[in-house]
Amino acid sequence: MKKRITVPANVKMGRICAIWLFCIALQAISIPILAQSAQITLRLKNVTVEEVLTSIENQTEYRFLYNKDIVDVSRIVSITVKNERMTLVLDKLFYCCPVKL
Repeated sequence: MKKRITVPANVKMGRICAIWLFCIALQAISIPILAQSAQITLRLKNVTVEEVLTSIENQTEYRFLYNKDIVDVSRIVSITVKNERMTLVLDKLFYCCPVKL
């Protein structure tokens, strides 16, 4: 007859939490790396911010969610970038227009 070892519930929950936190940490590390590796090329004149975001979505795996009450996506812009990182493109796009809070 084998002797069964019982593990207390709090130890099981601790192990589950540790694995969960480890997975979250790995995800948090990978997000900035992906953002920096995405290279964007755009040559758009007199288009809306919404059209620029759509062009970025077509070139990358990113999808943008925004509130039209906060972000003015109907603003007309011109942007020209060649092989720029996503963060720099978004900085250029929203530099002149602060978000309404």
